[in-house]
Amino acid sequence: MYADFEYYVNTYGGGKITSEAEYNRLATMASAFILQEMMTPDIPDAMTDRVKMCECAVCDWLVDEETAGYIAGITSANNDGLSVSYGNVKAERKAAFRDILGRWLLYPYNLISGWI
Repeated sequence: MYADFEYYVNTYGGGKITSEAEYNRLATMASAFILQEMMTPDIPDAMTDRVKMCECAVCDWLVDEETAGYIAGITSANNDGLSVSYGNVKAERKAAFRDILGRWLLYPYNLISGWI
């Protein structure tokens, strides 16, 4: 992980995650995504703060995905007639993740990898 819960709350200004344990769970996934995209564990000193901000933004993105059902691919649900719609959220997920990388990383290392 690049940042901690205190950084998320006080520097990034995050509010979607309310506990340190939840932040740590999401930040572990977020840092893995960032590491995969940057393809190096060595972060240049000049990018340290931007990578921390990127991790926080990815954590918020993960919260949105988990709470909105994006991971399951559900785009809408109606229990009146038991109707569930599924969409192609993979493209949307990729676009949102690419946007986060482009916004926070000064020099996105690998925006055209297989995942993006």
